[in-house]
Amino acid sequence: MSKHPRTIGLTLIFASITLLMGCSYPNYVHINHARKAMKSQDWVTAQRHLDIAMSQDSTDWEVQYFLGRVKLKQSEFLDAQLLFERAVTLRFDHRETADIYDGLAASVYAQQKTKQLREILDRATTEYGGTRDYARKAKFLAKIGDPDGAELALRTASRIANAKDPVPFIAAADFYEALGKRQETVTNLRRAYYLMPDDELLQDRLRKFGVEPGPNAGIKP
Repeated sequence: MSKHPRTIGLTLIFASITLLMGCSYPNYVHINHARKAMKSQDWVTAQRHLDIAMSQDSTDWEVQYFLGRVKLKQSEFLDAQLLFERAVTLRFDHRETADIYDGLAASVYAQQKTKQLREILDRATTEYGGTRDYARKAKFLAKIGDPDGAELALRTASRIANAKDPVPFIAAADFYEALGKRQETVTNLRRAYYLMPDDELLQDRLRKFGVEPGPNAGIKP
């Protein structure tokens, strides 16, 4: 039974609208596609989805954050910085804020804006003061040639951390490994491993230093 011409016409119209509005999926759909692409290091596909999401809602902090990460990978550091700055103003006191500050610090460091980097690191420790904030401060102070400031930040991170927080020990291991201090590096890796025995990255790092992961590899902090 053939369709009425009017029905066919309406079907074609709706099909055309659907095609033209193919980008109008909710932002979370595009973000999920972007995250999958980022895991495969397909930055072009990730950016395409995030650009669509941005055009739909430029106040979506998650879009700003993930697009900032893409720009960081593409070495578009100023664009990344601006995106992270917008993201942190939109998501200024939440669980994800530390992730945004990580990206912001990395993008500013990549531009060699040392003064601005210090201001960002200080602002995060002043406003939030978590172990992630002090660990981040230690990491980037070490990178810009301030080992004393980095070590002070590490000590603060260790002092304020709860008993099950591995962040200060991982940060300390990174710091001492960069300085070539093997014993301090291994000790802190073993402390972190005690708290995170299933972490494959920690297992690999221990093996690199000749420590086989297992019941006796961890050191209770």
